[in-house]
Amino acid sequence: MEDLNDGLRTPGAIMLGGGNPAQIPEMQDYFQTLLTDMLESGKAD
Repeated sequence: MEDLNDGLRTPGAIMLGGGNPAQIPEMQDYFQTLLTDMLESGKAD
């Protein structure tokens, strides 16, 4: 995150932020299914 300050001093830099990445609905669905299956089976394999 230290390099974010450098962007403020660089002409023409486009600040995209240093926060959380975007959520991808397809991946959210995949993780939900995976975690539900793990919870129901009692296994994490």
